[in-house]
Amino acid sequence: MAQRDAQDVRSLTAQMRPLVVQALLTTFQRSLRDELRLWLSEARPGG
Repeated sequence: MAQRDAQDVRSLTAQMRPLVVQALLTTFQRSLRDELRLWLSEARPGG
């Protein structure tokens, strides 16, 4: 039974891994976009 449980956990982990990577990339992209927007607004004359 424990062997089957371990296999189930590994299978679930393998299925979740792409979702986690996608979530991290999306968060990074949003953060980068916000930082660039802030940087560009500060770099503008009178901004």
